[in-house]
Amino acid sequence: MARERTLLSVVSANGPDPVCMRAAEIVRERWAPEDEGSGRGRCVAGAVFEAAEESGEYRSMAFGPIDDALLKVACMVGDECLPLWNAEPGRTAEEVAEALMRAAWLSPPLRHSTPHPWLDAA
Repeated sequence: MARERTLLSVVSANGPDPVCMRAAEIVRERWAPEDEGSGRGRCVAGAVFEAAEESGEYRSMAFGPIDDALLKVACMVGDECLPLWNAEPGRTAEEVAEALMRAAWLSPPLRHSTPHPWLDAA
């Protein structure tokens, strides 16, 4: 029972994150192990950036929709280095899209109570 309460506490009550959902669509359309630039193949991070830009939510990376989406995906896949996770041999577009779709349902990361993997690095 405690496990269920813990799970429910991290699932977003506000519906899926639109940036993660759109990024999953972009990955399904034109995923690449490494980002290939504008209008071409997109890695997981490139898809998140493009989705945020399309939605008008593109602000600074820190503490905005881009940061939230990237942190949620990193939590979902258990790897803070998304470029390496994305480019891992054998990785498929469907695996990347699925991680984005699952991450879309996580609540945004807590601020000030958890260390930020890039900003709080020693």
